[in-house]
Formats: sequence, C-alpha cells, structure tokens
Amino acid sequence: MAFADEMLAIQTKDGYSVLIKGNYPWGSNGLIMNNMVLMGIAYDLSTDIKYLNAVRQSMDYIMGRNPVNQSYISGYGTYSMQHPHHRFWANDPDAGFPPPPFGALSGGPNATANDPVANTAGLLDLPESKRYIDDIGSFTTNEVTINWNAPLVWISVYLNEHHE
Repeated sequence: MAFADEMLAIQTKDGYSVLIKGNYPWGSNGLIMNNMVLMGIAYDLSTDIKYLNAVRQSMDYIMGRNPVNQSYISGYGTYSMQHPHHRFWANDPDAGFPPPPFGALSGGPNATANDPVANTAGLLDLPESKRYIDDIGSFTTNEVTINWNAPLVWISVYLNEHHE
C-alpha cells in the first residue's frame, strides 16, 4: 500500500498521469502496466476508488493521452501503433509482413532510444516521454514482447470487470 500511495503521488504530479518513477526505461509501457497491476491489487485490498482511478488514468495514457498522442496498442485508439518491431508482422506488405493483430503493446518511450531509426529521427534530442517512433526498425521503442503484453491482458480483464 505504501508503494501504491507513492505511485499515486507521482501520478498526480505528472501531466499525463503516468505511473512511472524516474526515467523511461526500455519497455517503459511494460513497467507502467506492471505498476497498474499493483494499483489494481491496492484497490482490491482497500476498495479505495483512488487506486482504481489510477489504473483507469494510466490506461488513458497507454491508449493515446500521452506526449506523442498515439495509442501504444495496435488497433485501438484514434492513432494506434501500426509498425511494431516484430519478426512476423509489422505492416510492411512489400517485405511480407502483415499488419499487427489488434491488442499488441509496444515498448513505448525509452530514455536511451539509440537504434538506427531512433538516431535518424533525433529521438535523443526530445524529452524522454517523447522518445518513441512507430517504425519497424525502432527496436528500442517499438518492440513487442510477451512480458510487456501479459500485464496488458491482466489489466484489460481487470478494467472490464470493474467498469461502471
């Protein structure tokens, strides 16, 4: 509960209500999703609505209310991720890659984004929260991994069960 309260204080001060402490690491969206799981557990233990609202606000961030105005989940949101760094799909038909299936979460902003695409785009010149690019070649920001997507599944089911 102490961690949940600490994260609430951080979220309250952040303009985009991000549940992240410190820098944006590689896979920052995975860290945010894991923090959302912990906030959900805090709500289950306390039934204090502030923890459930923290989860909802964080999902808004993941879905596009963020500094790059893009949903990090393929197929969801007005401007969703379309070109993940993935071996089987990346929405590049000329290279034989179909579009990603709906519901894949990209890694998101990365304070140390330094792949060739990120370097060419000048991401390191931007604030950390904007160091993201929806490009198949940006493995430091747009990679899709199971360990980042697993908490997305948990949170999606959780929010569905706690909708009002």
